[in-house]
Amino acid sequence: MQQSKRDSRIIGILILGSFVTGLLSVAPSVDSPDFIQLAAGEATQTVWAAVFQFLMGCCYAGIIILFYPRIKTVAPKLALGALSFRFLSIGLSLVGTILLGAVLIFSQQFVDLGMPEDAIWIGVGTTLKQTRDMINHGWMIMSLGIGNFILYAGLLKGRLIPAWMGWLGVFGTALSCLASVFILFQMVEVISEAYLLMNLPTAVFELILAGCLIFRGLKT
Repeated sequence: MQQSKRDSRIIGILILGSFVTGLLSVAPSVDSPDFIQLAAGEATQTVWAAVFQFLMGCCYAGIIILFYPRIKTVAPKLALGALSFRFLSIGLSLVGTILLGAVLIFSQQFVDLGMPEDAIWIGVGTTLKQTRDMINHGWMIMSLGIGNFILYAGLLKGRLIPAWMGWLGVFGTALSCLASVFILFQMVEVISEAYLLMNLPTAVFELILAGCLIFRGLKT
């Protein structure tokens, strides 16, 4: 019992950690329309964003590793599915981190060469940024969302969290996945009011879940 409560608290802390590092992994200069010029001038900001994105992936790994044994006892297949999709999302997040560094290096080269006006520079830079956005805000969030759907199904099946909380998580995840689809089809920008509003329910749910896990633990 004591071990279970301690693990629940750690999961709650890691969820808060993933929330904070996720916010700190945003690099406004890279997400700006003028990223080709601005990223080089905000190199420190971009590097720190990459560091925090890596730490966010570490938090995601810790969360599912600690959740896995509890869900496995009530729904082994769901536990394995949640574990698989969570690590797929972590892998995609790492690719996004590498591409973030690539955008920074490209911007530095662009500025060092006197910001040439050749269309090829704009084309290559835009391709790098859009590829990073599709992987980081599109496919990564989609795979994370699928993993979360499976995770919440396992938690609900084992009655480890209240039903209302599980369904709130499902609703928030559905909206986040929809936002990712919009990113993939370039219907919304990463830094936009619509994108942020569609991800707000997920953020609220994660804060509620983290608080419950820290102060109350999983239901037994």
